[in-house]
Amino acid sequence: MSSDNQQLGVPKTLEECFTYLDQSLDEETKNEIRQLSEVEVIINLHFTLGMKIRNEWGLWGESELKQYFENKGVMHPDDMSTSILTSYIEYLNGKSKDLNDIMK
Repeated sequence: MSSDNQQLGVPKTLEECFTYLDQSLDEETKNEIRQLSEVEVIINLHFTLGMKIRNEWGLWGESELKQYFENKGVMHPDDMSTSILTSYIEYLNGKSKDLNDIMK
């Protein structure tokens, strides 16, 4: 992610995460992410983009985004970042998937 996220602050909802990712990722990266399966997200992005999301968006701390996910029953930052990324793939592919569906 670029330093633009510093100017944007931290997203507070899943939908805001999509906006932030759209603004910070180039088209080539989005196209690469678009092709990933859920398993590939965990394997390929956990220690790269996933870690940046966890660290920069305060998922290890007390951010509003962390609270948003905890209210949805997602308690661990690793699961939060995975939920963001798998949902983002659905978003990039024009599919609407509710967070509750992803967590099932």
